[in-house]
Amino acid sequence: MTLEETRELEVKIANEILNNLPLSAVVDMAQTAAKKRAKEIIDQTPEDKLSEMKAKYEELEQKAKEEAEKAKQEEVSDGQT
Repeated sequence: MTLEETRELEVKIANEILNNLPLSAVVDMAQTAAKKRAKEIIDQTPEDKLSEMKAKYEELEQKAKEEAEKAKQEEVSDGQT
């Protein structure tokens, strides 16, 4: 088998494995990889940059909460008319 044929077969086998995995297993693998990468980022980032990131995420979370509350209030008021 040539190197190209081997690589093509590898892709086919990998796709077969993915096609037969339950979605929950795929999500678990993605979550594990994301957690590993997040730990690497935390380990390699200076404290001041981590503080900036934390503040940014907290601000985004607050905006999302406010928007969700606003949407909920609009939904309630739309239902009253």
